[in-house]
Amino acid sequence: MAYAYLAADLASGALIPPELPLTNVTWERQLNGAGQFTAQLKLPPPVNAANRRLVEAYKDATDRKRRCIYVLRDETPMGVWWIRERRYSIVDQILEIKATELTSYLDFRLFGFAAPYHLVPRAFSGSPVQVARDIIATIADDIALDLSAVDTAGNGAPDISYEGRLADGKSLGSIISDLAKAEDPLGFDYRIDLAGSGTAFTRRLVMARHIGANVGLIAKLTTPWGVGNIVDGDVLEDDRRANYVAALGQGDGDNRATGEAYTDDWGPRVSTSISVTDESDTAILNARAGAYLRLVEHISLPRISMRSDLIDAQLGTFAPGDVGVISVDAGVDPWWPDGLWDLRRVVAYRVQVPDNGDAEIVTFTFDDPASEF
Repeated sequence: MAYAYLAADLASGALIPPELPLTNVTWERQLNGAGQFTAQLKLPPPVNAANRRLVEAYKDATDRKRRCIYVLRDETPMGVWWIRERRYSIVDQILEIKATELTSYLDFRLFGFAAPYHLVPRAFSGSPVQVARDIIATIADDIALDLSAVDTAGNGAPDISYEGRLADGKSLGSIISDLAKAEDPLGFDYRIDLAGSGTAFTRRLVMARHIGANVGLIAKLTTPWGVGNIVDGDVLEDDRRANYVAALGQGDGDNRATGEAYTDDWGPRVSTSISVTDESDTAILNARAGAYLRLVEHISLPRISMRSDLIDAQLGTFAPGDVGVISVDAGVDPWWPDGLWDLRRVVAYRVQVPDNGDAEIVTFTFDDPASEF
């Protein structure tokens, strides 16, 4: 396992030499958002002519808001992060770098044209993915973003329209995020991948109604003392558990449409509610309440950290949105005495890169379906 950290120009994608000797690196990938990147760069002593030129090159290559970092693992691209902040320690002579995935750039571009056209509306229509793709296309050339991997098919989603202007003050990031989180069947998934090799790389927007594949086994525990690749983890059972759900629909007071769902499997009654303010049909509200009840009646969320060098799920073989299996052998863990074979969707993961060349630790964030209500 060998890492390389390359700097690239935000605007053109051109690589900026030299390769960066980063340490204390942590990087994240996230679906429908922006994972974080942090690292340190020790500036070389002493201050002589050669090192002065090298430091100037490092400062240029990591210039905030102008440069990106490409992470390569065994020459395979892991992702692209946009440098947002730097902090230099005078005592340690170490430059700390903070970056976020390139999707975060959308939060720094206002929708619409500059004055005097700030009051002129711009309209887009089509499937939700088509609308989002066309909005991003207005600035794609500014950051060398490839849109060829966008799947604009509606796949059952009705066409929508969006109209806005610069004077609305909305960023592209907030617009895309709102479109993506819309209730089924309108929502979609997106991320930006890095493709290529050597010195030729492409920043590729991946966007579709649903992103992800089944990548098989990603985490396995075979003995109580940790043989397998799971090195840390827990199971969170939070206070959203309920056995009665009220769906509050359109209207106010006595005229408010409502639906409900409940179970008598356990008691006494523990209630919660969801808001569906655009719905007036009782049958649909009952169905929505039932769907939420199935999620929270026995809600249980695992968090898993694994070594990257064991089991089949090597870094580079999975991406945010993929579905993988958490496996625990029978008789190994008292929480699952009969074992576990649990399919979970990976919505994010964080990678800690040891400076000594040892295996990385990968911490998964799995989908929390109840959060979508």
